[in-house]
Amino acid sequence: MDGLHIRRRGGFQLSVPTFELTAGITLLTGANGSGKSTLLEALSGLHLRCLDELAVCGLSVKQRNSRAAAFKLMGYMPQALVLPSRWTVREYLDYAGWLKRVSPKDAAASARELSEKLEFSQFLSRRIGGLSGGFRRRVLVAQAMIAAPAVLLLDEPFAGLDQETSHLLRTVLISADTAPSILLTDHGRDAADIADTHLTIAGGVLEPLVV
Repeated sequence: MDGLHIRRRGGFQLSVPTFELTAGITLLTGANGSGKSTLLEALSGLHLRCLDELAVCGLSVKQRNSRAAAFKLMGYMPQALVLPSRWTVREYLDYAGWLKRVSPKDAAASARELSEKLEFSQFLSRRIGGLSGGFRRRVLVAQAMIAAPAVLLLDEPFAGLDQETSHLLRTVLISADTAPSILLTDHGRDAADIADTHLTIAGGVLEPLVV
């Protein structure tokens, strides 16, 4: 990613001249309102007008002829648990696969595999509105992984999870077949010891964090 510059009312600004996500798990920390979520949104392609360039595995998101292929290589989970409450979990994951241009057969197979890994297979036919917050977060993680992305962006994936679920998610994230590159934010200590790289945002600036 090159040339990210975002300014908002109230004095918020985020400026990242260049950023390259390395292999492994990268943990991004920072105070509330520092720009962690905004950076993940930018990397997911939600702020293209504020970017000079955004590329995934050499494919430019800014170029129309490579945008769809680049987006397929990315998986993004927002912090907010905003989900279609009347849809079943299976319908939502099928839709996530369709958005990534995954065939219905492959999307269904991926949904089954992810639901088993994240231990919510018993809820595939249940409406999302009937799930607890912890299970909704599992479903959000699954939709981000539905197309077997090369880059996985997770905004506060451990928020609100109990100890058992947190351990399960940690196990899934460090699995070799999850994604080559993972960037996640976390306010607690759930991800600290599984991260290969630590970054922090302060004053709108992205910096390495020595731990």
